[in-house]
Amino acid sequence: MHSTEVQAKPLFSWKALGWALLYFWFFSTLLQAIIYISGYSGTNGIRDSLLFSSLWLIPVFLFPKRIKIIAAVIGVVLWAASLAALCYYVIYGQEFSQSVLFVMFETNTNEASEYLSQYFSLKIVLIALAYTAMAVLLWTRLRPVYIPKPWRYIVSFALLYGLILHPIAMNTFIKNKPFEKTLDNLASRMEPAAP
Repeated sequence: MHSTEVQAKPLFSWKALGWALLYFWFFSTLLQAIIYISGYSGTNGIRDSLLFSSLWLIPVFLFPKRIKIIAAVIGVVLWAASLAALCYYVIYGQEFSQSVLFVMFETNTNEASEYLSQYFSLKIVLIALAYTAMAVLLWTRLRPVYIPKPWRYIVSFALLYGLILHPIAMNTFIKNKPFEKTLDNLASRMEPAAP
């Protein structure tokens, strides 16, 4: 007698989606929330960081069984970039900007070592450790987000279309704005989302 095992299709889990959202939102939205609470900026940074950090869900939706690997690879990049921005904010009280990058790349080794000795403190180390521990804790909570097959592609495309393709199409083809200006507009909206 042959036994046939019927494999149940994995079910969609709101809890798994919530943890995935929280994980990807953590890297950019924490700093934006701190900036908002300090009164330095309004809610636009929080809104944009929440929206555009959601783009990281696309590979998670498309390859749910590989969520830990995908989240780890993306998370390391987001962690490094957002930790640098968070430390910069703690030291200088303002957001990390592109002009800071240009200054950093023009710095020689003597200036870099002087900078590190001047601003490297126990406070920065503790913040970095707490930030890293929180990121690792969120990563350990991740579970596959199973969306049935035709819908996973539709939901992924809807995210991409709603956040990237629609603004490009509307501004370029409907409002007849130059493509470069459209991309600049989109880039400025994506700026609060790390990296």
